[in-house]
Amino acid sequence: MNTSLTWIEKLVGSIDDKKQYRDYRARVRRLPGDYRSTAEAIERYLTHVGPTSDSDALLAVLTDLVERLEAGVARGASVADVIGDDPVAFAEELLRVHPGAGWMDGWIGSERTRLTDAVRAASASAGAGGAR
Repeated sequence: MNTSLTWIEKLVGSIDDKKQYRDYRARVRRLPGDYRSTAEAIERYLTHVGPTSDSDALLAVLTDLVERLEAGVARGASVADVIGDDPVAFAEELLRVHPGAGWMDGWIGSERTRLTDAVRAASASAGAGGAR
C-alpha cells in the first residue's frame, strides 16, 4: 500500500468514505425539490442523533435514505407516501436498521459511569459514618 496515502487518510479520513459521501450528495441534488428538501432534513436529523462515530454505518443509513427516496420518485409517489406521516419514526427506523455508534453514545456512557460512581461514593461515605 502507498504509505503516503495511508498518512493522508490518517490526517483527513478515509478517501473512499469521502467519495461515497460525495456520491450520496450528488444523488440527493438530483432529487426533485420536495424530495431533496426532505432528504436534507432527514440527513440533518441522522447526523445529529445517528451513527456519527461510525462512518460505515452513517454511509449505509444515508445510502438507504436516498435509495428509498429515489424509488419513491421512480414510482411517482409523494414524499408522504414514502416516509409516512411521521418523519421522526421514518428516520428512527433507518437508524434501527443501520445501528452504529454516535457521539452521544460515548457522552451518555461517560455520564452513566459518572452517575454510578458518584452514587457508589456517596453510599460508601454513608456506610463509613457519613450519614446523619
